Amino acid sequence: VEAELVALIQHCVNGAGGVSPSDFPKASLDAAALDHLVAHIVQTGRSPRDIEDIYPLTPMQQSMVADAALDPASLVNVVQTHALFDRFDLDRLQQAWQTVMARHAVLRTGFFWQGLAEPVQVVFRGVDLVIEHRDWQGRATAMQEWQALCEHEYQQGFDLARAPLMRLVVARMDGQHDRLVWTWHHVLLDGWSMSRLLGEVFTLYGGGTLGRQGPAFAEHVTASRAGRADDEAFWRGVLAGSQPGTLLAGAPRTGATQRGHAAESQRLDASATRRLQAFATAQHVTMNTLVQGAWAQVLAAHTGQRAVAFGATVSGRSGDTERIDEIMGLCINNLPVRVGLDPAQPVGDWLRGLLDHNMALRQREHTPMADLQRWAGQSGQPLFDTLIIFENYPVDQALTRGAGAALQVHELVNRGATSTPLTLVVIPGEQLLVTFEYARAAFDGPVVADLLRQFMATLQTLPDDPGRRLDQVRVPVPLIDLPRRPPEAPSASASASAASATAATAATPSKDEPAASTSPVLYALPARAWHADEYASLLAALEGRHEAVTLACNPEQEIAWAGTSLQALAARHAAFIRAHAAGRPCCLLGWSVGGLLALETARQLNASASSPVAWVGLVDPSGFPVLRGLLAQGRPLLDASQRAALEDVLARWLTGRSGMSGHWYALLAAMQPIEREAFLAQVVAAHGADGEHLPTDGPGHGSAEHALWSEMNCLRLGASHPLPEAAACPVRIWQSGAAIEGLADIVARCLGTDAAIDDADGRCVTVPATDHLSVLEAPAFHRGVCEALDAVVRS
Repeated sequence: VEAELVALIQHCVNGAGGVSPSDFPKASLDAAALDHLVAHIVQTGRSPRDIEDIYPLTPMQQSMVADAALDPASLVNVVQTHALFDRFDLDRLQQAWQTVMARHAVLRTGFFWQGLAEPVQVVFRGVDLVIEHRDWQGRATAMQEWQALCEHEYQQGFDLARAPLMRLVVARMDGQHDRLVWTWHHVLLDGWSMSRLLGEVFTLYGGGTLGRQGPAFAEHVTASRAGRADDEAFWRGVLAGSQPGTLLAGAPRTGATQRGHAAESQRLDASATRRLQAFATAQHVTMNTLVQGAWAQVLAAHTGQRAVAFGATVSGRSGDTERIDEIMGLCINNLPVRVGLDPAQPVGDWLRGLLDHNMALRQREHTPMADLQRWAGQSGQPLFDTLIIFENYPVDQALTRGAGAALQVHELVNRGATSTPLTLVVIPGEQLLVTFEYARAAFDGPVVADLLRQFMATLQTLPDDPGRRLDQVRVPVPLIDLPRRPPEAPSASASASAASATAATAATPSKDEPAASTSPVLYALPARAWHADEYASLLAALEGRHEAVTLACNPEQEIAWAGTSLQALAARHAAFIRAHAAGRPCCLLGWSVGGLLALETARQLNASASSPVAWVGLVDPSGFPVLRGLLAQGRPLLDASQRAALEDVLARWLTGRSGMSGHWYALLAAMQPIEREAFLAQVVAAHGADGEHLPTDGPGHGSAEHALWSEMNCLRLGASHPLPEAAACPVRIWQSGAAIEGLADIVARCLGTDAAIDDADGRCVTVPATDHLSVLEAPAFHRGVCEALDAVVRS
């Protein structure tokens, strides 16, 4: 009994915070791995007591997590739905969402992989989804700000470790309407589940009740990983001779203008759609079979291959699990479809063979892509770069059916991008809708438009004669080849950027030769994203003694950075530092609001334990804690008439700002009400009663308008972003001019860490005879930084 009692006590006080591997048998974690995982969970602000369950990932989740690990700032697999509704009862809407959050474990899930043999998903208890509310009634720029808000929400992306991986914002508009934007990560849900989830939310909102809950997603995960004994033999037979894969895209470009995704769409009229459906029925195939057949013909015409491969998204719901269609989660998977084209085979027979092939694939629909690549002899190499998604989940119908008479849906827009360079999204209906979504780094817009036209023409010729030979099906390809992107030799700066997995970060080392492995590297982060010259004098002063690097974006990318979250920006910096420091100790320095970015970057580096952070330096950081204190008081700066007059001035000024108007709308949409009021009172009002002194000289980087933009973005960064958690390392402060009484305490309270800052230890130093703009030039500051770096060497 005594031994059992001791074991129980040890279980309650062990390093994993009272949890042990036996608590989570599906995860297959040993004690050391669980301790490591719990340490990461604690760094996200959650307790071990919050853990409800831990289990592995489905094959598709593994692929999506791999995408996120490769590029944490990527927006691949971020999905957004926004719609126009009648006026919401916000309390009812919040309650409906919170009910489904509690009902479905997958909505309370985060994902962890650092330092683990295999990624896991962790279900947390007590995860709240708070709906943000914006009241934009009577605002002349409301629609432009709504569009900018949607873009801002999309560009924020997600840290997969921080549940919930979704955000909702409701904007109250004129005309008794509200707009809702729901942004979420695809790793949680597939399209079928998304449709069911929205149906449940609006059923609850309308006062209805939900039926019996479907099977747990954890059960599906277990089933999806079981596999079949003959999977390898089957797939080796399918993929035999498939080297290399069917790749249509040209070489990716590294230019900033080629980032992101775009789309081309075309809709068949009702008559053409009925003709295709009648042909599919007569040939005993599906509309999806016709789509795949037409695309195989286009691929063959462009690649010259007699057997082509493309990806197809399968539902993952064809197993024997009871009520499998009611599972809430990501059940889908992408499989390679390899299609042979025998010139003499009749079209009808060929299509039926393609359908049979798809049916055979679906018996093995949970095969991981890594296994498929290995069995094809192409480990780590793509088998295809085009993907077909045939959607069978009408989101608009789910919303309408769920809301019923309680709420009317007037508009619905969906947005998202996969990691495949070219994705064909096909939506059946009275008029077949086909969208080609593509990565700009892989395809030019005119090329995709041509491909879409060729595909639609080929699709409509299939019903002409099912008995004709395949070589009689003509794809309208021009005589010259596709103008694909030629391979480019990246410049030295582009190569460094690509190697660091942070294309927006430019590194400027202060020395040609790297420092010794024990010497620290100083990484300096400016307050204004592209002002790499802010630290020029400091780097010159350190030359020959310590290696120093300024992390900044290119001037052309500052606008894009303004819509990126603090965590995503820090992830870019952390990725560069890991590659550049190569295990050496590092120190981070941030001026003004750049200190926020330095703190978050240090937190992420310490979480990965790859490059130890010796200290974080904050240079004149009084701006953000003092600003937060003022904003926290929430006192109105303007009365209603003043606010309305200044809003009118602002709307007139924004009209005609062709170069930067969209960026201004995005910045304004991201502001909280008190921030916007401060902007109106302190900036707009300061430029004349009618705004006559607001800058009008355009968007150039040296212009007054761009300077105003940079200033206001600093305000947004300092006031709007959540403060990072403690960096788990010493924090040093250099403040300009006269000492600000209790600055160390103010910053410590903001950061939630008292021990890291200690005046007695010389970590809060006043640089005399300087102000906020000159402190970076002061020799006393340079000496202080050098001494702090010397101390790291001595230690």
